[in-house]
Amino acid sequence: MKKETMLLYTADDMKKTEAAADALGHSYAEMMRMAGEGAADVILSRFDLRGKSCVVFCGRGNNGGDGYVAASRLLQHDVLVTAVSLGSAPTSEHALGQYERAVKNGLYIMDWQDERVKALCERADLVIDAICGTGFHGQLREDALYCCELINNAPCPVCAFDLPTGVCADDGTVAPGSVGADLTITFHGCKPGQLILPGRTYCGEVVCVDIGIMEEADQPSEEHIYIDRDYVISRIPPRPEECNKGTFGRLLAVVGGEKYMGAALLATDAALRSGAGYVQLASTAKVCDVLLPSVPEIIMTRCAADHEGGIDGQVAHHLCEQAERATALLVGCGLGTGSGAAHVVEVLLQNSTSPLVLDADGINLLAQNISLLKKRRCELILTPHPAEFARLLGVSTAEVLANRLQLGREFAQKHDLTLLLKGSCTMIFTPDGLCRYADAGTPGLAKAGSGDVLAGLIGGLLAQGLAPADAAACGAWLHGRAGTLAARQNSVAAMLPRDVVNCLGKAFLECGR
Repeated sequence: MKKETMLLYTADDMKKTEAAADALGHSYAEMMRMAGEGAADVILSRFDLRGKSCVVFCGRGNNGGDGYVAASRLLQHDVLVTAVSLGSAPTSEHALGQYERAVKNGLYIMDWQDERVKALCERADLVIDAICGTGFHGQLREDALYCCELINNAPCPVCAFDLPTGVCADDGTVAPGSVGADLTITFHGCKPGQLILPGRTYCGEVVCVDIGIMEEADQPSEEHIYIDRDYVISRIPPRPEECNKGTFGRLLAVVGGEKYMGAALLATDAALRSGAGYVQLASTAKVCDVLLPSVPEIIMTRCAADHEGGIDGQVAHHLCEQAERATALLVGCGLGTGSGAAHVVEVLLQNSTSPLVLDADGINLLAQNISLLKKRRCELILTPHPAEFARLLGVSTAEVLANRLQLGREFAQKHDLTLLLKGSCTMIFTPDGLCRYADAGTPGLAKAGSGDVLAGLIGGLLAQGLAPADAAACGAWLHGRAGTLAARQNSVAAMLPRDVVNCLGKAFLECGR
């Protein structure tokens, strides 16, 4: 089955999809056969295993059944395969059938408690984890924990079927002792746990195998949405022939101070690249004067500075007047956390009715006065990295990293806002409980200034009339894609945030915009 855009499936979604396919005549046995044989074909294409040793750990459920099918197929291609069973035979009816066929085909199966298993793993050329798959939740049993240890200690590549054992399909949480795979072969569609840290790290490369499920049986997740090029194209309309600069909105960017002038430059430059009709910078006179030669297209609103070179709080009500003309606001990038900046953030949140993106220092100031969320009048997008989000919640960064999905979803619903939580896969949470995943980007984006580019891009899209969720999601994907293009030109190590800005045009071109 070919999908134009990638769909995501929780463990329950996959159960419903497989049940529907079975009811329509595509049997569980056939799906298991296609899964195991498809996985084996991927393995044979990736690894030279002819005449070499492979150990396949098979659980008692359907994931183990997939493992027995794969082992049989590898055996047919002259791979020296040994299966390790966690129990005498599978408890799943469909997996039991594949187990019996594998035995008839000559597959040698050992019990996990056999003392020879450890030696087999120590000299294996590939180890396959087919223990739990999407069915795992909670903690690992003693037998699975022991086998996971053997797999992780094997001096060879590790391949997992559907998910590494110990990784939750739905939220990416990881049990102690979980398998760390180099390659995860998933079936029919990707699972949220393959995108969300820490599970993402344990999966390695993820490859999807078709198991023949027909479109009419498909029941993907309605709460987990994957952002890709098709999503962006569907949300950002083509520019009409009859238009003017007023057609594409006006962004008021209250950003920058003498300490972080670069943040203002990157944010406003990215906002211009987003297609916004007007970008108005409200910052100190010194920031405006320094930036003008680099971004002559922006409108400058010079504000008084305080003794530290940040924006003076007395300009707050003047900025509210400017905000009345804007279709969106961007606040926070390089603004500082002094008393003047704090007052500006407070007044704009309480008085502006235009949608607002709050980033960086704006978020840190909000963390000091979280009650402002109840007093605001505007639709709000927050764009924290994990440490900033931890400050908002009053918890440790480690707690955020371990439970992004639940914490992000609860925060967006509680405060009725759009939350963009940055990461290797950026997650966008909305008050309706949905989570969007922008899995585009590169480690080269992990540099100071990248967040300013992202915030400016989102602000520009928001100013053009995109809904907050779509502005955040499209901005995250375009930012990630531009980062990938910048890395190709300048390398992951040497690329700079301004290179990302310069590649935004190419990212838009790829979307026909």
